[in-house]
Amino acid sequence: DDLIKRLEEGKVYFPNTAQRAVENYFSPGNLTALRELALRRTAQRVDEQLLNHMQSHAIQGPWAAGERVLVCVDARPGGAARIRYARRLADRLRAPWTALHVDTPRSAGMSEDDKDRLATLLRLAEQLGAEVTTIPGQSVAQDIVRHATANNFTHIVVGRPTRSRWRELIEGSLTYDLIRNAGDISVHVISGTERETEASARRVKAAAEQRQFQVWPYLLATAYVAGSLAVTTALDQFLDVRNLAIVFLLGVLTSAVAGGLWPALYACFLSALAFNYFFLEPRYTLTIRDPESIVALAVFLAVAVIASN
Repeated sequence: DDLIKRLEEGKVYFPNTAQRAVENYFSPGNLTALRELALRRTAQRVDEQLLNHMQSHAIQGPWAAGERVLVCVDARPGGAARIRYARRLADRLRAPWTALHVDTPRSAGMSEDDKDRLATLLRLAEQLGAEVTTIPGQSVAQDIVRHATANNFTHIVVGRPTRSRWRELIEGSLTYDLIRNAGDISVHVISGTERETEASARRVKAAAEQRQFQVWPYLLATAYVAGSLAVTTALDQFLDVRNLAIVFLLGVLTSAVAGGLWPALYACFLSALAFNYFFLEPRYTLTIRDPESIVALAVFLAVAVIASN
């Protein structure tokens, strides 16, 4: 109202220009929208200044001068429900929000399905307007609280515990650890629905891998076994037969790492035959009458399966 009055009084434009401005652009609706944009930008600017001040003076947060929402993202079911809840919470509070994933050493052992699910959830958060952040860490709960405190977050959204009671007693619970250590930060515990979980699983289901047969891993496995045979032949006069088996074991292990399961099993079979034929009594026969031969074959097989996986 004050701006429209100033326009009409000619304090912004000349009278003719001011009249056209009021009729075409400076309407009450447009001015209300501009005012809303200005207030939001001002709040963001003040929030950034407060965060910079806290970090430069090593002040422990959070200072609840402005609301900030942090949602924890991992590969557990129900992640999409947590992300959408964080978006709705941020909209209600008119606050910025961040999707955080803590990358621990255990994350390297995730299955392909879990990796696909995590990537899908992070893309969903980004599409809904979140700032996506991944940090390295060891203890997930402590790293989340440390990040939230350092960046002045006032709300943390996390999923409810999904482990059984006895596993929580042994391994601990991320949710309960966050609640205990969050201090003044509000923790929202969200449960995803079964329908949402199943739909998410269908979306991120990996396509069946189709691999064509390749002969070179088997040729490499043959070469590794032949090299092991050459080394054991040279060491036969100096080492016990049980020590010679370790050399063949190295050939099986190398075949498993280089070629995978089936070349490793092939190398296991060749190594067992070569070990039995050249070094176990009676030599130069395939007779298996010594228990060591059976033990050697079992060990080769176990190493091939474990290492190739």
